[in-house]
Amino acid sequence: GKYAEEVREKNMLHGQAPITPWKQEMEFYNADMLYERVKSDARYKARCQEVESFNQEHRWRKRGISVVPLCYGHSYIYAAGSGALVNIHSSDGSVTVYHGGCEIGQGIHVKVAQVVAMTLGCQVDSVKVGETNTDVIPNMR
Repeated sequence: GKYAEEVREKNMLHGQAPITPWKQEMEFYNADMLYERVKSDARYKARCQEVESFNQEHRWRKRGISVVPLCYGHSYIYAAGSGALVNIHSSDGSVTVYHGGCEIGQGIHVKVAQVVAMTLGCQVDSVKVGETNTDVIPNMR
């Protein structure tokens, strides 16, 4: 069989501006280069050999190692657009916004709060971004 990493690397996007399966051009793409650098800096091949040796020497205790690349499209807007629910509270002027994006560590909640504050002319700290909830705002797919 093949190692999972071999399959992941074969399916990974490569090059300066690759095209995703949904036809989005990934401008300024360097994830493939960063993936190789992380593997090198982490001594991934050597560690795989250490894990293999450990597993052969120990019948009941086992170790594992993996590296999982993730590429997430940027600046992608669905053909139908995207939606948000913005509530401006008259009691104190604060704002609550719900959007269809999913926070996975890329800082989308902060970016949404900044756009709302800039658009409405208020301070960012007066904008609260609600948790992602498809009952409130569907993800527009």
